This record gives sequence, structure tokens and C-alpha cells, in this order.
Amino acid sequence: MALSMETQLQSIFKMSQYWGTLPQESHDQCVQWIVRFTHSQHSPKRISFLYDCLAMAVETSLLPPRMVCVALISSDSLEWERSQLWALTFKLIRKIIGGVDYKDLFEPQTGLLRYVLEQPYSREMVCNMLGLNKQHKQRCPVLEEQLVDLVVYAMERSETEEHFDADVGGTSQLLWQHLSSQLIFFVLFQFASFPHMLAGRGLIKGRDHLMWVLLQFISGSIQKNALADFLPVMKLFDLLYPEKECIPVPDINKPQSTHSFAMTCIWIHLNRKAQNDNSKLQIPIPHSLKLHHEFLQQSLRNKSLGMSDYKIALLCNAYSTNSECFTLPMGVLVETIYGNGSMRINLPGTCMASGSVSPLPMNLLDSLTVHAKMSLIHSIATRVIKLAHAKSSMALAPALVETYSRLLVYMEIESLGIKGFISQLLPNVFKSHAWGILHTLLEMFSYRMHHIQPHYRSTALRLITALGSSEVQPQFTRFLNDPKSVLSAESEELNRALILTLARATHAFFAQNNVPQESRFNLKKNVEEEYRKWKSMSNENDIITHFSLQGSPPLFLCLLVLERIGARALVAHVRTFADFLVYEFSTSAGGQQLNKCIEILNDMVWKYNIVTLDRLILCLAMRSHEGNEAQVCYFIIQLLLLKPNDFRNRVN
Repeated sequence: MALSMETQLQSIFKMSQYWGTLPQESHDQCVQWIVRFTHSQHSPKRISFLYDCLAMAVETSLLPPRMVCVALISSDSLEWERSQLWALTFKLIRKIIGGVDYKDLFEPQTGLLRYVLEQPYSREMVCNMLGLNKQHKQRCPVLEEQLVDLVVYAMERSETEEHFDADVGGTSQLLWQHLSSQLIFFVLFQFASFPHMLAGRGLIKGRDHLMWVLLQFISGSIQKNALADFLPVMKLFDLLYPEKECIPVPDINKPQSTHSFAMTCIWIHLNRKAQNDNSKLQIPIPHSLKLHHEFLQQSLRNKSLGMSDYKIALLCNAYSTNSECFTLPMGVLVETIYGNGSMRINLPGTCMASGSVSPLPMNLLDSLTVHAKMSLIHSIATRVIKLAHAKSSMALAPALVETYSRLLVYMEIESLGIKGFISQLLPNVFKSHAWGILHTLLEMFSYRMHHIQPHYRSTALRLITALGSSEVQPQFTRFLNDPKSVLSAESEELNRALILTLARATHAFFAQNNVPQESRFNLKKNVEEEYRKWKSMSNENDIITHFSLQGSPPLFLCLLVLERIGARALVAHVRTFADFLVYEFSTSAGGQQLNKCIEILNDMVWKYNIVTLDRLILCLAMRSHEGNEAQVCYFIIQLLLLKPNDFRNRVN
């Protein structure tokens, strides 16, 4: 035992000499190598000796305990068969952890709280960390301090940013957007108090962003709170706007102009509140904001507002608490996405829709205050419910659907946004049996799922499974009574998607349940044979009859023939076509031939509406390809999405 201790001390001494010569970035790699070497030993006594050396290295502060524990747990040698190695490893970890000083854990974890606050979609996590309950309104001074620190930090970043441009916002712009959303939520639920948070420093470059954040809250809550709660903002104005001369009007063609006007908008809301309350706290317009104020008043007198700049957003932000002035700019936004009532557009599949095609741009929506966004989304939801009650045969306007989708992403308007969508809009549309509108809304919801909080997702799923349960129940009964049956006998993609979602084991499933596949050589041969048959037919009716015949080979899309097949038969054609595409691209010489194939594919999707892009991509992604063919398959998907301009133009 004495020899073992002496040997350990010698080993530690040599290790300390070697460790001191290593650069800091190599420490982690060195510890991992030591663990791998230890686990490569077959003698339990030798492993135990090396583990004792590691323990002594930790006790003497030569090696950091966390680094050693992480290396031990993440070792690939910890296989279930090596039970003795597991026992020795956990014995060492327990020994290391037993000597750790936990006193730091009893200190306030303000650094951790601030880090979580800086992350997107972190509001629920912050509430859980601080034990905050939306049902019980309570101020949280610690939260207020961190929010104020983040505001000051954002202003300091704006101040020190190289190439800071007030019209663009710099790299701190995303921080301000996130901070605005967090501030609105926590102040709205009274976890943070507005008067207690107003503190500032002489930081000029970030002042417009700060006022934009304050405008978000003031415009939405000033009608329900006392005017005195908002007067401290005027002290901030005196501190951050020292100019004696008038501040020039910014370029309203740039979205950042809405931030530059934020202080003027705040003054308009405060003055409106004072007038409505017959308050004696009338605040004259500061001289430095005079040009901004005159510009807004002049714009309001212009009855023909266009969408080419951000003038409409400025007016919505300034007058959202004044119904007489707010009607004009909001009316322009609404008409832009609804249409004038006489517009009609053709959608794929002989479907007619009313209204315009172009949604409101994201830059414009970002430039609206929360109060203005809530008015807009309320107007859209009311419109959809009205159309559902009327059982209109017209589809929803694409501009309305996409604008509504974009508004649902904003977490700060969730009460009228996603919450209203789940609890009011979906049930009302279903009650009206407006199946076309319901299908559109559910599809829209599915594409925004990653933005939506988990409890809303579960609520939506419960709601959807309850819709028409009398119609759905027989299908579930059939599925449960016949375990050999698949969910759908017609849709291979639905079955695969179900398996992928529930078990994440698509590869294992199809290894045991082989899907019959035609050989690539036979597929090419059959396509050429069908092509010869098609060329020999001179009568168009014979061509249609041949390819529509029950049981005919699903090679229609491979020959680029267009006519009546039926939805289920068309899906089979698309699957075969997907396999054919992979074969063609795999054997193609590339270059001009490849470009021609993509051009034809693009025309099939966008010009002739033979097959929809989502269906084609779904079939390609869900086919049973392996190795190089799988790479070719995803290469085709990439080309379909990125190479032609059609998809990008429709997204933008």
C-alpha cells in the first residue's frame, strides 16, 4: 500500500510537470486521452490504480473536477457488458463530487437569469426559475434589475458599435427586438413595474431603440393606467435628447425611421391620455421634435396613402389610441390584404380566391407597435370568422393567409394571436362547417409549429382530434382492431411520416417491412416502352383513356402527359416519377442536360400545375433510397428549391 501511494505521488509529480507545459486549449483533450488509456486496460487493479491517480490529481487541484467527470461519463468504452468498469467509474465520480464546494450555488444566480433572459422563447423558463405565476400579479425586483441591465447593455452596444447607422440599426438590432418582446410580456403581467424600471445614462446612439421599446408598452397600456405612471419617460427625454434645434425627419423609406419617430409617438399618446382624462398635466411638444410632429400631422391629412414607404406604419404607431385618426392608416393595411371586393384570382386546382396575392412585408410588420399589430390581427380573425359563417365558396385571399401566418409568430401578441387562433377561430370555423377555410388554417398552423409554445401545440392537437370525432372514430376502431393494417392504404407518405414521428426509426422499420421497388433498369425500359405507345396514338381521347385506365402503369408523369387521373392515382404516379428522377439524375452526365431537367421540372410545378411542389418534395424525401441515391434525391430537392427563381419569388 505504501508502494502504491509512493507510485501515485511520483505519477502525480510527473503529470504536473507535463500539465504545466500544455496550452490551456489542450487540457480537455489531454484528460480525454488519459481516460481512454485507462479504459483500454484489461486489469481491474491497473484501472483502479489509474483512477486513484486521477482522484489525487483532482484533490491537489491539478485537474479540474468537472473536466474529469465529463470525460469519464462520455467515454465510448462504458459499455453495458463492462460492469466492473461502470462500478469503478461511478465510485471515482462519487469521490470527486464529494469534495466539491457547493457554496457558490447558494449565491444569487443573477448571471444565469440574465443568460436565460437573452435567449429566444425563454419567457416560460424565466417564470419557472423565479416562481412567477401569471394568475398572481407580483413585482419581481430581481427581474426588473436584469431587464434594466439588458436595456443599458443594448444601449452601450449601440454606442460602441462600429459603423453604427441609425437607419439600419447595426448588429444590436436583433437584441433590441428580443428585448422589446421580453419587456412587453413581463410588464404586461406586472412582474416588472414601468416607473421602477425607467433609469438611463447619457447614451445617445441607442436612444431611439430605447424609446421604441417604451412605445411598445405605452401605446398598449396607457388607456388602462394612470398618466402619472408614464411621466418618468419625459425625464428620460431630457437626458437622452439634449438637442436645442429641431431633429430632422429621417428617411421614411427605411424601416428604422419608425424608431426615430418613437419619442414623438410617445408624446402624442401621452397628450391624448391627458386630453381624455381632462388632466392638467398637458405637455407641450418639445422643440426638438417639432418637425417630426408636423410631418405626422401633414401625413394624416393625406387621404391617399401608399405602401411604398413606412408612412402608414408611422401613423398607426402614433395614433393607435385615437380611433378617429387610426381608422385611415389601418384601413389601408386591411384593404391591401383583403382586396377591394371585386378582385378575383385563380389558384391551382380550379380554385378561385378573393383579394390580393402579396402579403404585408415582414419589415412593415416589424415596424408596427404591438398595439397596432393586435388591431390588425383582430381584424383578420374577425374577417375569417365572418367568411366562414357566410359559407363563401371563395378561398381565403393568399395575402390574408400569409399575413395572418406572419402575425402568429409574434409572441408579444399571443392573446389575440395564437391563443385566439386555438380557442376562438378554429372552433368557430369548424362550427360553420367551412371545410376549405379549416383546411387552410390547419395547414398554416402546421408550418408555424416550431414558433408555437408547447402548451398551445397540445391544445391544438386535442382540439383537432376532437373535430368531427363521429366521422373519425370508425377509422380509429378499424385501425385498433386490425393491428396488421396501416393508417392509410393509399398514402405511403402518411404512413412513413407517422412512423418517423412516433418512433424515429424509419430505417429499422423498412428494413423489416420491405417496400417493393421496381429495379431502375426495368423502370427505364418501361418508360421507353410507354413513350413508344404514346407516340403511336394520334387521338387525344385514346391517350387520356389509356393513362386513366385502372391498373395502368403509373408512368404518366414520366412522359409529361396532362389530363384526368384522380387524386389517388396521381400520387402513385408521383412516387414512380420520383424514382425515375433519381435514376435519371444518377446516370446523367450533368451540365446542360441537368439544367434542362430542372427547367422541365420547374415548368411542371409552376407553369402547368401538373404536380404541386410540396407533394413532389414529400415523395422524394420519403422514398427508400440509400447511399448515393439518397444524396441524389436531396440534391434534386435542393435544386427545386434554390436554383429556379419561382420558389424564392413566391416566398418573398
